[in-house]
Amino acid sequence: MKKRLVAFLISIVILAGASVIGVSAAGAPESDVQALFDALVSDGGLDSESTGGDWLAIALALDGQTHRLSDYAALVSQRVKSGVADSDRLRTALVCAALHIEDEFVKRTVENAELDRVTEVIWRLVLAVDLKMSEQADSLADLLASMELKSGGFALSGEAADPDVTAMATCALHLAGRDVEPLIELLSGLQTEDGHFSSYGNKNAESAAQVVITLRVCGIDPKTDPRFVKNGTSPYDAMLSYAADGGFSHLAGGRANLHTSSQIALALLCESKLGARIYSFSTLEPVTPSNKAPLQEDTENSQFNYKPIACAAILVIALVAVAILAAARRLNAKNATRVGCFAAVALVFVIFTTIQTPEQFYSENPDPITADSETVTLSVIGLDGEILISPTVFAIRDGEDHLDLLARAARYSGLRADTAGGYVRGIGDLYEFDHGGLSGWTVRINGTLISSGADSVPVRHGDRVEWVYETDGAAYGGEDK
Repeated sequence: MKKRLVAFLISIVILAGASVIGVSAAGAPESDVQALFDALVSDGGLDSESTGGDWLAIALALDGQTHRLSDYAALVSQRVKSGVADSDRLRTALVCAALHIEDEFVKRTVENAELDRVTEVIWRLVLAVDLKMSEQADSLADLLASMELKSGGFALSGEAADPDVTAMATCALHLAGRDVEPLIELLSGLQTEDGHFSSYGNKNAESAAQVVITLRVCGIDPKTDPRFVKNGTSPYDAMLSYAADGGFSHLAGGRANLHTSSQIALALLCESKLGARIYSFSTLEPVTPSNKAPLQEDTENSQFNYKPIACAAILVIALVAVAILAAARRLNAKNATRVGCFAAVALVFVIFTTIQTPEQFYSENPDPITADSETVTLSVIGLDGEILISPTVFAIRDGEDHLDLLARAARYSGLRADTAGGYVRGIGDLYEFDHGGLSGWTVRINGTLISSGADSVPVRHGDRVEWVYETDGAAYGGEDK
C-alpha cells in the first residue's frame, strides 16, 4: 500500500506541475511518461487482464519495456487459447501484435471478414499495414472509406461524426496511403472553441488523445498547428488538463482510471518519441510469456465434470438405502418407491442444473456477433467519469429492452445491476443517494436522456447507450447534456 501511495504522490507532483515546467509548450519529457507508467504499473495495471491493461501493455511494449510484460503476455496468450469474444478480438489482436505472441491469431483476426463494424475495420487496417498484408490493407482501406458518413467523418452510430472514431479512421487511412486532408479539416471543425473534443455530449480525455495521436501520425504538430489551437488551447493542452491523482480521468475533475490513463500514455509516448511509428508493432522486441499463468481447464468442461460423479453418488446412496431397508426387513413396495422417487428427483436436479462459481457466472461471453446481427453499443460511466464498462458492442436479443441489455452487459463485466420496476438503483457498488439526495443513475440513448423506465424502451439497431451516474439533480431534467 505504501509503495502504491508513494508512486501516486510522485505522479501527482509531476503531472500537476506540467504547466509550470512547460510540458504543454515543449512536449512531454520522457520522465513524465515514465512516471505515469510507474504509477499505473504500481497500482496493479498489469496484475490482471482488462481493457486498460491491454492498452498499458501496448504502450509499454512500444516504449521497449518488455521486462515488465512477461506475466501479462502469459495472461493474454491464455485468453487466446481459451477463446476470445468477438467484442474483445481486435483489442486482443493489437496487444498480441505488440507483444509478438499468438501470431496466427493476429493474422486470422485481420482476415476475418465478419469483423466489419467501423472500429473493427480500422484496427484490422492498422494491423494489415503493419504486417505488410498489402492486398488485405487495400481492400480494408476501400471498405473503411465507404463507411464515411454523408456529412463527413465516422461514428459508431448515428449521422453525426464522432471525434474519437473519426480520428482513428483518419489515422488508419493515412497509414494505408490514402488522402486524409479533408478528414483533418473535419477534425479541426469538430474541436470546441476551448480546444477540447466532445464525444456524445461530453468533453473527454480520450477524444483529445486520439486526435493527438492521429495528428502526429499524419506529420502534424498538435501543439502548434493553427487549425487546432483554439483560444490558446491545443488538443495536447486539452488532453493534459484531465490529469488526476496519479493518472488521468475520463471527464474533467474526475478520478483517474486505468483505461483513460493508458490511452493518454500512448498519446504522450507518440508525442515525446514515437510520432508516426506509434503503430509499428512489427519493429518491436518480442515478449516471452512467463509460466506464471498456466492454461486453465476449459470452463464448459469444468462445469460439467461433477455431474457423472454426483449421479453415481445418488445411485450408490439409493442402493445403500435399499440394502439397509432389506437388512432391517422393512423393504416393501412403499419404501422402495420412496427411495426410487428420491433418486429420480435428485438425478433430474443434477442433470438439468448447472452449478457455477462466481467467476464462471460472470465470464459468460456475450452473444456472438455475425454479419446479420443487429447491434447496440453500451457504456457505463460511474462517479467522476470512472469507466465501469467501456463502449462495447452487443448483439441485440429478440424483444430485449434497455433494462435487459444493462443486466446482460453488467453480468458480462462482473458487475451487479440492482433494478426494480424498470428503475436502476445501483450498478456495481455505486447506488442512488450515495452522493447526495439527487444522485443516481441516468441513461442516454443516442445522446437523449430518457425519463421513462428503461424496461419500457426497446433496444434498436444502432443505438448508442450511455449509463451515467449523476450527482447533480439538474442532470435529470433535459436532453443532451
